[in-house]
Order: sequence, then structure tokens, then C-alpha cells
Amino acid sequence: MIDKISVFITKIIRENREISDESVEIISYGTSILIFQLLITLVVFLFALIFGVFLYAVVSFIIIGLLRTAAGGAHSSTRIQCVSLHTLSIFGSIFISKYIIFNSYFPSILIFLFNLIIAYKYAPGETIDGPAYNKKQQKIMKAFTICLIITFFLRSIIVWNHDKILHYVILISSLIPILILSPAGYFLLKCKRREPRLDY
Repeated sequence: MIDKISVFITKIIRENREISDESVEIISYGTSILIFQLLITLVVFLFALIFGVFLYAVVSFIIIGLLRTAAGGAHSSTRIQCVSLHTLSIFGSIFISKYIIFNSYFPSILIFLFNLIIAYKYAPGETIDGPAYNKKQQKIMKAFTICLIITFFLRSIIVWNHDKILHYVILISSLIPILILSPAGYFLLKCKRREPRLDY
């Protein structure tokens, strides 16, 4: 169904603009991914609304999305795996956060330091199928990732006294993309990491 919609949209674009066959493939692929992601997001938010955790789901979605975009990392090999991982990441962070009881910042600081170390060492995470970044792009993405990690940690500290569930949703949601960025993430998803090039 998604592929049919994508082909239909690409056909309309091709009728109105002169584009090469290569561009048609890129547009079709991009449209397919966009539609797929929108459908998954709508389903996730619908379930979040039903279970009364909409705010937490939105926060988790934004954090995971921003960090995945900035840091990169391993990718799922199938749509089913992608859907499962995406849904599990959001609802898993909410579920775990509801049952965490710590009266100390110590666990939060450990997560924060872990995120910083992994991001500094591995961001941005590239795959052999994805685009290769030059040194300038890599530095920008690494810096942006680290800034996001610091920002999310500070926000989690601010909400500590008001909403401890939200505090941990922020932290765990920031941890998930970093785990996917790490060598363990590539191993679990059976995804090959592109080794850094030395000639750019």
C-alpha cells in the first residue's frame, strides 16, 4: 500500500516536472519512507493517547528523533524491525520510567556521562549504505549531538521535583539512540558501520 501511494505521488511529480530516472528513484524511495514514518508516528501517538501517556510519548519521540538525526547509528534492515524498535523505544522508556524509584541524581549522572563518552567516541555513526560525511560535517554532527545530550540532561534535572516520570523518560529516551550508536547497537541490528576515511 505504501509503495503504491509512493509510486502514485512520484508519477504526479514526473508529469509536472522533467526529472531524470535517477531522481525518480530517489523521490519514490524518500516518499515511501516519509509515508511509512508518518503512519507509524500516528499509530504510536494514538496508542499513547489511549493509554494516557501522550505527553511522555511526544517528549520521547522528539528526543529520540533529534538524537538519531544528529548522532546517526545502526539502522534496521526491515520495516517490521524498524516499527518494532521505534515503538519499543518510546513505550519502553515510558514503562521503565514509571517503575524507577531513586532519590538521588547519581543514576541520572551515570547515564549522562555514558551518553557523553559514547557520543564523543562514535558520533556520527555511519553505515556502509548511507552517505559518507566529510570531516567538517562529522565535527558539526558530533558537536550537535553533545549539545543535545547536555540540554536534555539539564531539562531532566529541571523537571526532577515536578515529575520524576518525565525526568526518567527524558534520560532513557536520550540513552536509546546512544546505545544504537555504540558498537553493541550495530552488532544487535546486524548493521555494518562505515569506517572513518582518512583522506577528507
